[in-house]
Amino acid sequence: MKKLTKAADRLACIMYKDYLDWRRAGMPKADAKEFGSAKTIHRQLLPFAFLEDVDESCRELGRADYVSIQYGYDVVQGVALSDDAIFYMGNRFKDGVVGVTNFLSQFIP
Repeated sequence: MKKLTKAADRLACIMYKDYLDWRRAGMPKADAKEFGSAKTIHRQLLPFAFLEDVDESCRELGRADYVSIQYGYDVVQGVALSDDAIFYMGNRFKDGVVGVTNFLSQFIP
C-alpha cells in the first residue's frame, strides 16, 4: 500500500475498526465497507476535525487505493473501504479490533 499522512492513516484505521465492529455485529461485508459521504464520516467518526480536512483525508485515501470514492458536484459523496485496504489492515493488526484500538488509543488525549 502507498504511504499516507498521519491524518489519513488514522482515518483508515478508524474506518477499519468500524468495519470490524460492524462485521462482528453481523453486518454483511458489502454494507460494512460503506461509510457514506465525507460529511457523514466527519459527523460520525471525526467530529473534532475540520470537515475540509476529513474530505481531504478521504481523497488521499482514494488516491492511495485504500477506498473507492463517488463524487457528486466535486464533493465526496460516497466512501467505501477497498478489499486491498481490508487485507492490508488485517495483516497490520493481526489481533484485530484489539490491535487497532490500541493503536488509536495513543491519539486520545
